[in-house]
Amino acid sequence: MSIFEIEKEVEKVRFVLEKNGIDHVVRARVGINLDVSGSMVELYKQGVVQRVVERILPLGLACDDDGEIDVWGFSSRTALACVATRENYKNIVNQEMMDGDLDHILWEGTQYAPVIQANLKYYSEPHSPVLNFFRKLFKGHNEEEQSLPVINYFLTDGENTDPQATQTLFEHIEETDAQIYYLLIGVGHAKYEFLRQMAERFPNVGFVPVKNLAQFLEDESIYEQLLPAELCTWLKHEHDEEDGHH
Repeated sequence: MSIFEIEKEVEKVRFVLEKNGIDHVVRARVGINLDVSGSMVELYKQGVVQRVVERILPLGLACDDDGEIDVWGFSSRTALACVATRENYKNIVNQEMMDGDLDHILWEGTQYAPVIQANLKYYSEPHSPVLNFFRKLFKGHNEEEQSLPVINYFLTDGENTDPQATQTLFEHIEETDAQIYYLLIGVGHAKYEFLRQMAERFPNVGFVPVKNLAQFLEDESIYEQLLPAELCTWLKHEHDEEDGHH
């Protein structure tokens, strides 16, 4: 996808936001958690996951405070893979995930809790050594950005082996008002009963079932599915809360 096509996608994102009553500039951070468990190998080899990043990037450019998206890889372990921008998005999955420093977590099992814990640490601890390192490495985030709402797109193709630990983290996020909305994207034909339960239970968790990821990425209505009404309502509420504190 060319940068011109990316910019056209940004306009589509803004149109969907306006349809949902968000007609001003949205300041939020955007991240994506990408499943790198063993069953995902073919989707990476076929370039489908690269296409995912290219489809999420316009959301970051339209919504994100700095025009970046944080990209995480997770299996039974997790790591921050890279920060995707207008400048580096082409072939970023191969360069930063497949040929990068993620060898130690690729093609293992599927656990959700480690990556959610890593997200929370990254977004809520501005003085942690890990975050300070990434801040210097990837242009960085200032103190103000730590209070912005976060939209995280969580892509997986399989049920997790740690449901209790994951649920506990979602409970913690709700109790502490951590300002993170997770849109869980379940790929393939699994029932995803756990993900559906989490989406039904928590106001800051949504679920989108996707039987064929490649087809989904070509769908003209993709941004309406990636920006559902519940997420937009949550985002408006978070911004109203922020405005109320000024």
